[in-house]
Order: sequence, then C-alpha cells, then structure tokens
Amino acid sequence: MKLKNALILLFCISILAFHCRKSEPSWQVDLLSPLLHSSIGLGDLIADSLIKKDANGELAVVFQKKLYDIRIDSIFSFYDTGVIKSYNIDSLSLYNTKIDYPITLGQICRNSGFLGLFIASQHGNSIAVPAIPAVSSPAIEIDADSLFTTMTLLEGNIDITLKNGLPIDVSNVIFELRNTSNRELIVSGNFPLIAAGKTETKTYSLAGKTVEGKLIGQLISLASPGSNGVPVKIDTNNAVIASINVYNLHPKIATAIFPAQNLINKSQPFILKRTSCISKKF
Repeated sequence: MKLKNALILLFCISILAFHCRKSEPSWQVDLLSPLLHSSIGLGDLIADSLIKKDANGELAVVFQKKLYDIRIDSIFSFYDTGVIKSYNIDSLSLYNTKIDYPITLGQICRNSGFLGLFIASQHGNSIAVPAIPAVSSPAIEIDADSLFTTMTLLEGNIDITLKNGLPIDVSNVIFELRNTSNRELIVSGNFPLIAAGKTETKTYSLAGKTVEGKLIGQLISLASPGSNGVPVKIDTNNAVIASINVYNLHPKIATAIFPAQNLINKSQPFILKRTSCISKKF
C-alpha cells in the first residue's frame, strides 16, 4: 500500500515538473513589403475607340450612340422624271455700241471741183452759197473689233443718224455700210432732205446679217440746194455728223466679248409623293 502511494506521488511530481518548464523566447512581427510594382491608366480601363488624344496629350472620352436612322426615300417617293434642256447663244446679248464720224464742209468742197474750191476760199466770210451737185465722201473705216470679230445675227437693230451742222440744207444723202473683208453690203439708205441744223434718224434691221468688227462707211451721194440767195457764214470745219448706233444684238454665231449676264435661269419642279409621316420620340 505504501509502495502504491509512493508511485502515485512520483507520477504527480513528474507531471508538475514538465508543465512548469520555461519556454524558449520568440517574436511575431507583422510587416507589409511590396512584392510587385505596376501602374494602371485611363486607357487600360476604357476601350481605345472611345478615347481621343489631342496635340497637348490630353485625353477626351467620346461616347457615340446612333439614336435614329432615317433616309429620304422612306419619306418621299420620286417619280422617274428625266429633264433635258438645250440652251443656245440666241438667249445672249452683245454690247450696244455707238460710233460717230464727221464729214466736214472742207471735205465736201475738196470733192466739188472749182465750185468747192471757191466756197472753201471764203472761209470766215458770209456768202450766198449756190446749189452744190451730188458729191461723195471717201470711205471711212469703222473699227469695232474690240467688241466683236464677226457675228451672224438672229436679230438686231442699227440706227443711222445724220446731224446737219452746215449752214445750208443737204439733200439726197445716200449712205452705205459694208464689211471690210468681202465688201458685203450690210445697210444702205437715203435721206431725201436734212435742213440746216436739224437731225434725222432711220432704223434698220440686222436680222440674218453677218457683220464683221471692221466695217466701211461711206456717203455715196450728198447734194445741197444752197442757201437760196441768202448769205451765210462759211466755216469749213462745220460738218455733217453721221452716227451709227447698234443695239439689241442677239447672235446665232459670234466671236465676241459678251457682257456679264445670266446665261441660264430656270427652275424645274418635281412632284414628291409623301409615303409616311414622321412620328418618333427619343
């Protein structure tokens, strides 16, 4: 019995000695240390198609979304309509032009023989001028090629005006206007009488005529009944002034300088048939 108690006591002492043994010292330290270094930007978060980069390197995020898709043929239907129109130069107009040239009393006298020489010698004096038989003047070149070279006209007008600046009446005034190159007659006419100091005008049509830029004008005949015994002052610089005024020119064919004008001004209507009514809320 004593032996049993002694064994139990020894066992208890052994257990107590084991649990009371001093532990070895130790430390537990919680530290954060980077294991990986990286970076992330806006371009990594958003698709490239949404980012716009300007010259300064600034980024702009652009979102695009189609709200509605509509075509004109979903609203209207177009009829199959063809339009053909020709435009000709007969709708064009050329410049109007006016040309003056004088035929002086001195020129008339030089073509009137001895009588003409006598009248010219009285320059500055007053005499009774006798009747002067028909005389002609030299051809005068008329240059209009700064405006046109040649033209064939559908329509056009020419005014021939004679202003009598002589102190005596003139009669039987016959004139001609021709092309220079082929001498083709453009206009001819007759003024039976033009009183002293008066002006007479006649108008002629140029429709169908081919007119060149270089023309020849000539008085084929010019006569005078004189001063009827009344003394008049002689001034050989006095003149019969011929004026040519060309206007309302509409060419069929022309080599010319055309003034600024509307060539085509026409509207063409088309019928549109409505097929639907737009009613859409966004």
